[in-house]
Amino acid sequence: MQEQQAQQPVRESKVIGVPTPRIDGPLKTTGRAMYSSDHYFPGLVHAWPVTATIASGTVTSIDSSIAEKMPGILAVYTHKNIGSLYRTPPSAGLTMLMDERRPPLEDTTIRYYGQYVAVAVAQTVEQARAAAEAVKVTYNPSRSRTTRLRTTRRTTFWASRSAISNRRRRTWSPSRSR
Repeated sequence: MQEQQAQQPVRESKVIGVPTPRIDGPLKTTGRAMYSSDHYFPGLVHAWPVTATIASGTVTSIDSSIAEKMPGILAVYTHKNIGSLYRTPPSAGLTMLMDERRPPLEDTTIRYYGQYVAVAVAQTVEQARAAAEAVKVTYNPSRSRTTRLRTTRRTTFWASRSAISNRRRRTWSPSRSR
C-alpha cells in the first residue's frame, strides 16, 4: 500500500504557493493594525515572572526588598505571600490539557529550569520586568533528575530516571526513529 502511495504523481496544491487574501494585511503593512498591547484599560496592571535558574533543588530565600521599592511596583508575590491557589478541576466530559499539574508558587521545590518562583506586578510592563530582574533568589541545588544515556558525535540523549526504569526493555536507536 505504501508503494502505491509513493508512485502517485504529486498534484498541484490549492494552498501552497497560492496567494491568499488577508483581511488584516493592509492594516499590518501600513502600521494601522491594533494589537493587544495597543489597548489601554483603566486600572490595568502588568506582571513579569521570576524564573528558577536551576533545574532541581529548593528555594532557600527570596529577597524582593529592592524590587518592592522601585517606582510603579504594586507587589512582588512569592510562595510566602500569594495565598492559596487552587487546582483547576477537569470539566465533565472534557480532557484538560495543562502544562503543569500543580499551582504556581505552591512551594519551595524546584522541579525544572524556568519554573516560576515569584512574580512582580507593576503599572507598566517595563517596571514589572525591571522589578523581576531585581529579585534575588538563592537556591539549594539538588542532583538533577536526568541521566545521560548516550553520547554520539552530534547528540547527547537525556532522559528522566523514571522514564529509564519504566522502559528498560525497550531500546532506542537513532536509525529506527527516522
